[in-house]
Amino acid sequence: LIARTYKDCATGARGLAVVDGAHFVAAQAGKPQLHVYAWAREQPVFRCQTPEELRALVCTSDGAYCIGGGVSGRVYLWATRSGALLLAWDAHFKSVTALALTADDGLLVAGGADALVTVWSFADVLACAEAAAANASRARVPSPVWTWSAHSLGVTAVTVGAACPCSLVVSASLDQTVHVRELARGELLHVLRAPSAAHSVALSPCEHALFVGTADGTIHEATLVLRATHDMDGGDDRGGGGGSGLGRHGGGGGGASGFGVAPAAPPIAAASGG
Repeated sequence: LIARTYKDCATGARGLAVVDGAHFVAAQAGKPQLHVYAWAREQPVFRCQTPEELRALVCTSDGAYCIGGGVSGRVYLWATRSGALLLAWDAHFKSVTALALTADDGLLVAGGADALVTVWSFADVLACAEAAAANASRARVPSPVWTWSAHSLGVTAVTVGAACPCSLVVSASLDQTVHVRELARGELLHVLRAPSAAHSVALSPCEHALFVGTADGTIHEATLVLRATHDMDGGDDRGGGGGSGLGRHGGGGGGASGFGVAPAAPPIAAASGG
């Protein structure tokens, strides 16, 4: 059942973000434009020019700020009430393809076509924006809290759990892997291997189940189980957690990490009946 259709909207996979209970924003694919919609209206309320085409959007939980990732690798921060561009900085070497905020808006996670995942303190981002407003000549750029380079191809999606400050952060990639990390320590807990390129990820509210959408149109489910023996092997990009399968009918066995992958239920959706 389609509740409403919105017109003049051609957005990419990560180009939508909810501002508040009345509005959402849509980055237009192939254009340096951002459209603002009211939920009750089919046509855009505002049409805004942006410095470049945006590939990813996210808004803070209070709707005060909108963050966009550009094709150049720059990240932009806007105040939603005024529409003012507060800050822009080089976050990735190639396009920013995914953005996510923690539930408390404390950390911003960005994924890029350069195969990197970067984590930024949002308080530091706001401090840099305030410094730029006070004296543009002495403005500084944020420094990442974490930079992870374990993926071998572009990152397609990132998501963060709700259990602040010990949330899980999950990244999906064209290299057919999904990486599960502990956000607070940056530790790589597990690597799941998908049958094709992974394009979307989602965590259940309690962070017990992980859902991965792959290029073949299938949604896979893996159950994340906290193991009684906390067998960590260092957790850096070279080896934390080892690899395991993420099959259409379930995940593989747990590796040497704090989280194993238990057998999962059959896929909840598929592109075809096969």
